[in-house]
Amino acid sequence: MKREGIISIVVIVLAFAMTAFGFNQTTGNVTETPGAYYSDSNPRFGAYSDCTYLGLNDGWDVNVKSKVRAYDRTRQEWQESEDNCDSESIVVEYHCEDGYLKERIVRCPAYTNCVDGVCARR
Repeated sequence: MKREGIISIVVIVLAFAMTAFGFNQTTGNVTETPGAYYSDSNPRFGAYSDCTYLGLNDGWDVNVKSKVRAYDRTRQEWQESEDNCDSESIVVEYHCEDGYLKERIVRCPAYTNCVDGVCARR
C-alpha cells in the first residue's frame, strides 16, 4: 500500500475516533449521575456561545472531570471552564448544549466527596 493511502486511512480513523469519543463536540451527552442532586442550569448561559469540549464529553457526569471552551459575549473573549469543587460535597459542572455553555451546581451522591472536580468514594 502506498504511503499516501496509509496516511489517509490513519486520518480517517482518527477523525472517527475523535467524533465517537466526544472531542470538540458542541452538544454534550445529557447523562446524569444516579444519586446526585442537580440544580437548574445557570440562567446566564446564553452569554457564552460557541462552546466546545476540550477533552472527553462527560455530559453531566460528576464522576468524570471535563473542560470546555466558550466565547463570553459580554467580555468579548474566550473562556475555559473546568469541572471543580465548590465544597466538600458540591461540584460545579460545565456542559455544552446546542453550542452554549451551561453550568450546574451538583451535590455528590451519598458516600462520595468532591475531589479535584469529581465525586469520589470516601
